[in-house]
Amino acid sequence: MWRKTRSINKGSECVGTDPNRNWDYQWMTAGSSKNPCSDVSREDAGSEAFSEVEIRSLAKYYQTIGNDV
Repeated sequence: MWRKTRSINKGSECVGTDPNRNWDYQWMTAGSSKNPCSDVSREDAGSEAFSEVEIRSLAKYYQTIGNDV
């Protein structure tokens, strides 16, 4: 099963980023890397926090609902 996003990674033939590792909280801490070709998807955190449109959209939505969660 494919668990990464389908974004194109500049300068790489590999596709996608692990959305679970793309949030800003503790981005690029232990167990993460910027390697888009990683076979272990938990290691692929993206080029920067919120680099994926899916994560930016979710973060924006969470900000709009605030404490209503």
